[in-house]
Amino acid sequence: MTRSPAARLSLLLLLTGCGSTGPVWYGYVYEDPLATGGELVAMAGSTVTAVDLDDAPMDGLSVPEGAPDGYLELRLDPGTELALRVTGPDHLPFVWRGAMPETTAELAAGALFGRSAAIGWATLDQLQGVAADASLLDGETVALWGQPLDPAAFAGAELRIVDGDGTVHDVDAFFIDADGAAVPAGLSDPIQLFLASGLAPGAVTLEVTAATGAVATTTWPARGGDMLSAHYFALPE
Repeated sequence: MTRSPAARLSLLLLLTGCGSTGPVWYGYVYEDPLATGGELVAMAGSTVTAVDLDDAPMDGLSVPEGAPDGYLELRLDPGTELALRVTGPDHLPFVWRGAMPETTAELAAGALFGRSAAIGWATLDQLQGVAADASLLDGETVALWGQPLDPAAFAGAELRIVDGDGTVHDVDAFFIDADGAAVPAGLSDPIQLFLASGLAPGAVTLEVTAATGAVATTTWPARGGDMLSAHYFALPE
């Protein structure tokens, strides 16, 4: 689903009204791109909830009456840190982290999507052997799926996670070979995918230290059964 900038602006004005005040973050939540072959398909039946970093519900997220599938709007103070939990008919709860923009802005097409439960579990099973772990499937533990914005910048990086119980976990890092298979990354390989599982719910923090010494950290408010999204993860310049 794509629209010209003029059409998107007309839709925003139609749905929010010209008299709204403060920044509006608006756009679509999409189906898992791994399930659609990369095609952008707005997710039907999606549910998105906004929470603060203590996992308390936040007011400000709305779906205007008559809006198309997957469309949402978020109104919060500029710079507010938040998490968006995306669920769908056949999806894992997929938790994104972000901060409210300073001015009205559109979510980049494809920037917010759900994770197919079948794909999520199959990937963890193939690469970590945990898909059949009752603690994950029964909603007792948490997993994380990350894909760096710049895989080359992550070559030789150290990744670790501190889970909700304060336990430190290693993170499994992979690069994609010429055959499209995920292979454990060596020190000189770009990291294109990283996974962790068996994490205790609560405040879960990812810490990345690049070979250059640059450090990036992000914390998610995680519930049992969540998969945390570290897609587009970037190191500081």
